[in-house]
Amino acid sequence: MNSSDQYQALVKELLSWQAEIAEKDRTAKKVPCYEEYPPIREFKEITLSDKPALQKLQKIATKPTNKSGTKEKVDLPLKETKDKEKRKLEAIGEKDRGNEHFKKGEYEQAIQYYSRSIELDPLNAVFPINRAMAYLKLQRYPEAEKDCTLGLGIDPNNLKALWRRGIARRHMAKLSEAKQDLEKALKIEASNQAVKNELRLTTEALKSQKKPNDPPKTKAPRRRLEIEEIDADDDDMITPLNTKYTPRKEASPTTEAPHEQKPEIKSAIQAPALKPEPIKPTPPPTVVHAVDTPPREAEKPMPQFVPPKTTLEFERQWKTYRNDSDKLYHYFKCIAPANYSAIFKSSLESSYMTKIIELLKTYYIKSEPPSLIVEVLKNLSQVKRFDMIMMFMSSADKKTLEEVFRFLAEPAHAITPEDLRPLIKAYKVNVPLE
Repeated sequence: MNSSDQYQALVKELLSWQAEIAEKDRTAKKVPCYEEYPPIREFKEITLSDKPALQKLQKIATKPTNKSGTKEKVDLPLKETKDKEKRKLEAIGEKDRGNEHFKKGEYEQAIQYYSRSIELDPLNAVFPINRAMAYLKLQRYPEAEKDCTLGLGIDPNNLKALWRRGIARRHMAKLSEAKQDLEKALKIEASNQAVKNELRLTTEALKSQKKPNDPPKTKAPRRRLEIEEIDADDDDMITPLNTKYTPRKEASPTTEAPHEQKPEIKSAIQAPALKPEPIKPTPPPTVVHAVDTPPREAEKPMPQFVPPKTTLEFERQWKTYRNDSDKLYHYFKCIAPANYSAIFKSSLESSYMTKIIELLKTYYIKSEPPSLIVEVLKNLSQVKRFDMIMMFMSSADKKTLEEVFRFLAEPAHAITPEDLRPLIKAYKVNVPLE
């Protein structure tokens, strides 16, 4: 199955889910207002002119409260039920209007309607769970987590609430709690691919959270040793008198030279004019350049980059170079854009996309032809879960993307509007074309 087939399958799945929800709403609207009460009595509208009926109703609506026979009025259950059902129907209407705004990408307006539906019917778990999705779109993860928790309080086994709370908690770095939610969701529906993907991302985030603590321990001592050696050589060059005794401790062969130079040093103290002479010849014998550690370190970061063949290879190398943008740029450039779908499959995370967009702006615009940038953007848009990544893209990333597209839209680069329009639509950016 190629990427276009996978995309169509994803769209069909979303459309079927939407149709299923719409059908449930229609079914709920068809439920009679008084279905939850047994048909113990009939009712009909009573006009003001029907006085006998009104008098009979008044007798039914009163009951004795004590032995003395005094009576008090009680609320009519039918009226109370009618009001309750009316509020439920109004809540569903508010929810439907919220769904319409949600489809248009108007998430703030959708939240307002979902909030009204919650006020009208606080015992319906669908309303806070829908509002949680709108909060996720706006990257307001704490609010999304609270709404999912509210929905789970009403319906503890709601799959969507567990899934969405898992997403919110992963973005809030509550990885262990997110994993628990997603594992529980899989117990409810083991074949749900969206939950599986989110659980995999959460598990990988947990692993990467533990790994970064180990490498610095091995790197830091190496750097300290190299710095200490360089400092020791500099001291020999600047203050030869103070470093006479340090070579004796480091190595026995180097102790002979300082003994032979003792008379010369004493004479240098008596004659100030001769002081520069012993300092000048000292740099060559100290073999400062023989260590040559800084050049070696400069050569190491630029190996021959090998394009990855699997997702694991890509992620391993990406984590190795992620703190060095130069290396990351060269590593990502060695991957042919046509291979993105085969390598990433459904594992392209929003953090990767953020860094790739940054590389396009910082390096590709300056060093690569515009046609290559178009190829990168085009092939990235064909990766699975691309739409989901765009859904959670930050405003800063969108601004960076807009800069890249404005660069490509410049007439000097000979990129036609026909090539850019589908990409601008896919990346959901606002860049006018001439």
